[in-house]
Amino acid sequence: LWRTAYDTSRKRILRNLHTVNPLLAQILDLWHKHFSNLRLVDVKALAMSETALELIPFGKQANAHIEYSKKHLLSEWLPSIQAIFVQGSKKKQIPPDHLKRRLKRFYDCVAAIMTFQLQSLCLNSILDYTHFILDIGMSNPGFEISILQRNKVIQFEPSFAKFREVILRVYDQMIESVSNLPRLETKLYIDLEDTPHELKPVILDEIVNECRLKVEETLHEQRIGPELRVQDFDYYIHLINGDAQETVDKFLAQEHTFEEYKVKVAAFDSLVKEIPIELAHVVT
Repeated sequence: LWRTAYDTSRKRILRNLHTVNPLLAQILDLWHKHFSNLRLVDVKALAMSETALELIPFGKQANAHIEYSKKHLLSEWLPSIQAIFVQGSKKKQIPPDHLKRRLKRFYDCVAAIMTFQLQSLCLNSILDYTHFILDIGMSNPGFEISILQRNKVIQFEPSFAKFREVILRVYDQMIESVSNLPRLETKLYIDLEDTPHELKPVILDEIVNECRLKVEETLHEQRIGPELRVQDFDYYIHLINGDAQETVDKFLAQEHTFEEYKVKVAAFDSLVKEIPIELAHVVT
């Protein structure tokens, strides 16, 4: 009696518990061997820079990494899984087409595994990217920022608002890149009905927002050094706000001796030689 019950249960499990299907094991093995170390943003490449990063090229490079990773998934990961299933079909490891409910459950299981792999890729990429941004002076060589005079006002270039925009935008780009990859069955069948066509990995807002908040806090902390550095310009503010020009204009409008001209020229010549030396610094 137990033997009959065992055989019946075994057959039912083999028909419906698709996790024991060898094709799914091959999907897991494929990811582990060839894609588990993939990251949407290659922070190791970014960390190789021997100089501080420029913000705009950094944003473009991060986006290029993400685009490359997505193309890699589409050109390598998906075709490799397709090849596994083509071979599996020949070995009758896929439910037959006429058993539509069973076939649908099977591909739902496949989609669940592939979705989990995309979620893992995205989450690991988010965590590694966050660590890179926060690891200033170590893996992160820092970012260049300039102080410019524009319209008689001292400004940072890029602005801190721009830093926030570019660095945080990468999170959205990473999530978007894994959000609409095709389900496997859309590549294998042409007459699918009532089947979602895309994988929909869920990246929890709580995780992303926590990472974004850490980055924003770090950006806020990193403002202190440059803003303190601006105070070095207080001594030269008359050159920036136009007071020095007004003084020179008044001086030239009046009669002066040669010695008075020498004193005035020497004063400005001293400033010219002094400013690059005094104000060219690196803030860490």
